[in-house]
Amino acid sequence: MYLGIGGLAALEEERPGYLRDYWKEIVTVTGAQAIRPIHHDDFTEPFGSHAGFPAFAADIETGLEAVSALAGSAGVRLDMLPLLEPVGMIGRR
Repeated sequence: MYLGIGGLAALEEERPGYLRDYWKEIVTVTGAQAIRPIHHDDFTEPFGSHAGFPAFAADIETGLEAVSALAGSAGVRLDMLPLLEPVGMIGRR
């Protein structure tokens, strides 16, 4: 499952328990066995044309650490995508 992690740190700060609820509703309920964290993707532009993260990008490291801890405790595999390389959306295990 591709799991959006953008803004999770800020949302958790605003509403403690948000991340736990997000995980439960998105990962637990669907029975995902593996997640691939994503932050900012624009599928409307050709690959390589993106200039970088937007200025408003949230604290990725904090969100990733939290998701990594949840994955570890739930026995869910965490797959990291290669940086700045195209990847197939389906068929990868």
